[in-house]
Amino acid sequence: MSKQTVFNRRIGSDEYEVWAALPCDSSIEYLPEEATDWITGVGSLPDSIAYIATVDDEPVGGTLLHRDLRRKGIALIALRVTESVRKQMLTLLCRTSLPYFGTPQIKAVDVIISQDDASMLPFPPGLELPSWTESAITELGFLKRLSLSALTLRWSHSEPPIPVSIPWDTAPSLDGADRLVMRERQRTLLHCNHIRFSIELASMRGALHTLSRGGRTMVCCCGPMLWGSQAIVPFVVASRSSDIGYDTIVRWLFNETRAAGIDTLSLLLCGQGQTELIKALEMTSPSTIVKRDLHLFRRTMR
Repeated sequence: MSKQTVFNRRIGSDEYEVWAALPCDSSIEYLPEEATDWITGVGSLPDSIAYIATVDDEPVGGTLLHRDLRRKGIALIALRVTESVRKQMLTLLCRTSLPYFGTPQIKAVDVIISQDDASMLPFPPGLELPSWTESAITELGFLKRLSLSALTLRWSHSEPPIPVSIPWDTAPSLDGADRLVMRERQRTLLHCNHIRFSIELASMRGALHTLSRGGRTMVCCCGPMLWGSQAIVPFVVASRSSDIGYDTIVRWLFNETRAAGIDTLSLLLCGQGQTELIKALEMTSPSTIVKRDLHLFRRTMR
């Protein structure tokens, strides 16, 4: 590697298709057209940032990041690196993609790391990195700050729809959704720089749902977004004072998923304080429900 030319460059929004073609971990199976569509769509988001690393002009990896100006942070959404150069390139790729010094706009960088690589969902559509990235992340000064969960549910095809209606806003509010999550963060324990990205991704794909009362957003549901044979929901948050609770939201998600002919739903992020949401999911009588542990690592910059 020392005699080879290594370069990590930031790419423009018109090059995200090149990023989508980067080599993946051999254990990951993608739906190529769908994955490319999601990734190129991310390139249209104004606060997305992407890098491609090359060795002697041959692409060997890359990173996808998203800037959250409200939280003054950055989320490392995705990372790819060719397995043959992973050991040599991983730390270098992370170091040269992430900011080193803080600015008035950026105070921290967040990374979510899977604790179960066998069943993780890498981006797209997941928001977590595999466990083998943890050593490089901690070497760069990241500390574990929070435990989160991801849940996957599968329902029986014989399960009947559950009548429910939610008066979603005609025009969903991105900023209202963001403010709701910020207000509820002490209760839900769901607070990270991946939230704004999830809101913008759901909005871009026409799957952001908000419910407001008196100009104040009370419920946010990012999804469902269809991905192959499953429905993806990055997160769900309901205000404590909302007249629409998690049980109603889960029933609505169940109906939407089944109406699309899909029996699997993946909730990408769930805070440890969202026990009512987990209980509501369990009460829909899924044939299986799998909960995976995630760790949020953060580097606070000075």
